[in-house]
Amino acid sequence: MPHQLSYPALRSVLEFLNYRPRIILTIRSRALQRFDNSLPLRIHNMTFYNNLVSIEGQSLAIHISKFTKRYLEGRPHIHVHMVTFYQINSAEKIPLKLNLIVNELSLDFCDLKHVAPFIKSPPTDLIVVPSTVNHATVNHELVHSAKNVRFEIYYGKETISLLPDIEKLPNKRISMKYTDGLHVGDTVRMMRHWIEHGKEIGTICTLSYSNQDNFHGMLRALYQQFNEFQNNWTGAMERFSSSHTIPIEGDAKIQIYKLKKTLGRRIQFLIVLKVVAMSDEGKLDVKLL
Repeated sequence: MPHQLSYPALRSVLEFLNYRPRIILTIRSRALQRFDNSLPLRIHNMTFYNNLVSIEGQSLAIHISKFTKRYLEGRPHIHVHMVTFYQINSAEKIPLKLNLIVNELSLDFCDLKHVAPFIKSPPTDLIVVPSTVNHATVNHELVHSAKNVRFEIYYGKETISLLPDIEKLPNKRISMKYTDGLHVGDTVRMMRHWIEHGKEIGTICTLSYSNQDNFHGMLRALYQQFNEFQNNWTGAMERFSSSHTIPIEGDAKIQIYKLKKTLGRRIQFLIVLKVVAMSDEGKLDVKLL
């Protein structure tokens, strides 16, 4: 007959149990309930949407059981790998009042001011759909403190601007993933701002396209928008190499790269803007992308 787990061993096992078996065990054991709240709770994914919350793929209605509500809300922090907020335009749309420490935070059709109070530490990755973006969002401390900021853009005309104040982002890792459209205005405005005001060396901004025509369209647009620097370039922008650079304020330059990445059966076409010192050769480590 196996020996009963000691108190310290039981704490260690409980801490690393998945959410579902852990809450089931805790509901059935008063002994576990006495110390469970002092242990970190780890959840892989949570989604908040339209007065509902989904935890590990299981949807819970707004009328959550009293125990589950007390179990989650009574914790000092909950560690979540991926949290998504969808269609949250008021705090009342969030049925649980939680303290979340997250790795990845995704916002879609949300007002960040209603979401931010529940995020207790800067996320490593912040994913934003432009329907969420306004001046207050881009200038929010939570956005500025994220290690990586990614905008996922699904629609739009060639010259439309969807990302107000993107040129003011202090982040060193920025990416814009385009499913359709070019959105030349946002990128050009950002680069012009860097030329005039400078940008921290080591900054990398990635433009990602699934459509090759849009990819080449953006290359042509950059070639036209920054034609004053063409004397330093060799060949057309569509065939550029790392020799394509744009000097910016602060004895630095934007080094421009073109890459193609294969992701399973899909191909992503990338334009990478890297800020390097003027004397730097500007080699790109693709592992950073």
